[in-house]
Amino acid sequence: PDIVTSLTPAGGSKVLVTRYDNHVLLWDAESRSPVKEGGLTFWPRASHVSADGSQALLLHRGAALIGLPDIALQAESHGSFDGGGSKCAAFAPEGKSQIISNYNGEVFVVAQSGKRLTANKRRLAKAAGEPQGIEVLKDSRIVLVAGSSGQVDFFSWDNQTLIGSVNTSGRRLTSVHI
Repeated sequence: PDIVTSLTPAGGSKVLVTRYDNHVLLWDAESRSPVKEGGLTFWPRASHVSADGSQALLLHRGAALIGLPDIALQAESHGSFDGGGSKCAAFAPEGKSQIISNYNGEVFVVAQSGKRLTANKRRLAKAAGEPQGIEVLKDSRIVLVAGSSGQVDFFSWDNQTLIGSVNTSGRRLTSVHI
């Protein structure tokens, strides 16, 4: 079956669709037709499209970076980033690196080196509970990391330090979108 694992806006009327059957599809909602479809060697569990719509991160046990609209593989990790599989991602404010969390809360800055995605040895953050989202505030250099415990942490991208937190005590956070 064609079970959808993620739907992500990809600029204009385009939507990036990932499926359990190891497929990724760039769809034009306005014309109701596919732009491009590609097969993968893994099933993406989540996806995140860059602000300019030229790239997407596909998350699985690790991560893969693809170009859009051609769905060409640009780089991928070899396994997970310090265990647990990849859960959430965002493109860094400067556009040259990515921010990826794993299921056990570790949040890493990841960079492309040739065809490989590698994580910085020092983690950016540890989410409070299972990570539920990573977002970059538009037109700023502030990164949000939201954990299932209800805590949202704000980080300065410039020095990668915690600026502050907001806690929704007693409430489970399930997602964050900016």
